[in-house]
Amino acid sequence: MTRNYPQFFAICRAYDLEKDGLAHDVSNGRTQSLRALTDKEWNQLMDYLKSIQAEQKNWQPKPGDIQRKKMISIARQMNWFPLTAPEDGAQGIKMIMARLDNWCLQQKYKKPLMEHTVQELNILVSIFEEKVFKSYLVGLNK
Repeated sequence: MTRNYPQFFAICRAYDLEKDGLAHDVSNGRTQSLRALTDKEWNQLMDYLKSIQAEQKNWQPKPGDIQRKKMISIARQMNWFPLTAPEDGAQGIKMIMARLDNWCLQQKYKKPLMEHTVQELNILVSIFEEKVFKSYLVGLNK
């Protein structure tokens, strides 16, 4: 049986997996070498890696993802993060999300941003764009 090592390493790189750990797991601790794996172990390993790929291909964002990203983008334009926070880092996004959650809790639906339905998010985006962002822009012109 021929083994497709380039395919194996491409999948490992794509999902940040360690070959030694995978070989160790599939062989029940017998080896960390891919060449020392039996054909059965190799096939089990490749089936596992292909299942990871299939899961990733079937992944869909949560409904309302576009609306939430739009609100985050507008909040970023309005500098809704402390000046000491990195604007594009995960910490900056967490701070923006916390402020958006607070803003959402003050609105009619009284839920954090991630708990809203698509219909509620459509309304919130409209309010956020038409009232909050426009008032921010008017404040800049004064």
